[in-house]
Amino acid sequence: LEKIINWPFDLPIPSDFAWTNLLNKELTSTPNIDGEAMNLLFKTLPKNPRKFKHFIRYTSSLHKGFLERYGKDDIKCHILYAAQLLRFEFPEQFSQLVKKPSVVEHMPSSFMDKIYDDKNKNKPTAEHEKPEWVKEYESILKEVQPELKNRFNELFSAMREAALFMSPSEVKNHLLVVEIPELFTWKEYDEFTSHLTGKDKH
Repeated sequence: LEKIINWPFDLPIPSDFAWTNLLNKELTSTPNIDGEAMNLLFKTLPKNPRKFKHFIRYTSSLHKGFLERYGKDDIKCHILYAAQLLRFEFPEQFSQLVKKPSVVEHMPSSFMDKIYDDKNKNKPTAEHEKPEWVKEYESILKEVQPELKNRFNELFSAMREAALFMSPSEVKNHLLVVEIPELFTWKEYDEFTSHLTGKDKH
């Protein structure tokens, strides 16, 4: 029989309490994820249950795939997850961002940066007055679909907050871990160079 009745209806938007329960449930089933770091990104996580679960499980698969190679002192999961989320939703723009040295260099934020950004975000700025990193960031933003620009800005801001008080080199290293998973960890690099040195002695 063909369908003769079409009855669409909208599901209610889940409350923060419901989202928190869903996140805790997902984290319970994926114990390899840093729950504290993921909770810090709670407000930025996708608001679609399917995408929400997909990202949690995707992050878990990354731990199983290559993140377990890193020690706790090698990586900070908060910025790593924030970067993964941006790459998860905007892979092409993330790759471009990593290649923009001035953007990466100015990504680490401070409380004073945030106060300044919040105060001036709605003020128009002449093109010649904009810092180079802002120009480069805006060149990436231009390639994002208009309806997704706010989301891109939200994820970038979350990544800057996660980089609070980190050095530019630390931020760059974390972004490279996301973009190029096959990079050596420090432990692997030491073992590799020690192996080469041992061979040279013979």
